[in-house]
Amino acid sequence: MGASAWTLDQRMAFANDEALNLLAVAKAANASKSDQGPATWTPSNVSYRCQYAIRWVGVVSSYGLAVTDGDRSSLRATLEACAR
Repeated sequence: MGASAWTLDQRMAFANDEALNLLAVAKAANASKSDQGPATWTPSNVSYRCQYAIRWVGVVSSYGLAVTDGDRSSLRATLEACAR
């Protein structure tokens, strides 16, 4: 979603961004997510979905990544539900 044009330094910064981009999770959770965005994957832990959406928006915003229409729609719905 935009990272293909990044330099090696940008890729390294993203891959090692402990504050924003890295999160320790169980192997099964990581495998189930793979490279899917919010349109096709959400955490099985329902109580974490709001945090996930907020974090996802923070990552794409900080790194200037594109967001698909499907991901945008899913994020909007999740965040609206969180606000209730």
